[in-house]
Amino acid sequence: MATLAPWWRERSQREQLLLAIMAALLLIVGLWLGVLRPLAAARDAAAERLALAETELGDVRAMAEPLRRAEALARPQAQTPLIEQVRRRIAEAGLTAERVEAAGDGVAVRIAAVKPVAILRWLAQAEGVDGMVVEQLQISRNSDDTLAVELALGRRA
Repeated sequence: MATLAPWWRERSQREQLLLAIMAALLLIVGLWLGVLRPLAAARDAAAERLALAETELGDVRAMAEPLRRAEALARPQAQTPLIEQVRRRIAEAGLTAERVEAAGDGVAVRIAAVKPVAILRWLAQAEGVDGMVVEQLQISRNSDDTLAVELALGRRA
């Protein structure tokens, strides 16, 4: 700095102004090339990685349900009696069964009033996850928007 001060004083006011402008422009170009462009490139790369990750997440979610079903089919039959398993699943689903009783090797269930979506979801889970099989199904429409359902469930052979 000691050698720069005399050099700077030797310059005319016009030269000092031009040198200051040049230094400011060099600083701006240096910031542009050294900071802003790498940050923009990093942002673009992150956006590409995010899009790829979202696509892969969708693919994994699409594959998860068939894998769960296959795992349930490969799983050995539960040691719990079927009637207890059915009662537990009905309670977990928040359904109210009028009757749950043993019928031969299976279980007979009567539900007086249930929303269609709730019973279909429950049946899909019973078949797909628990390995039960719907052997008989009788559905009738109630006066409101609910269904009365009678069904017989058995274990998958």
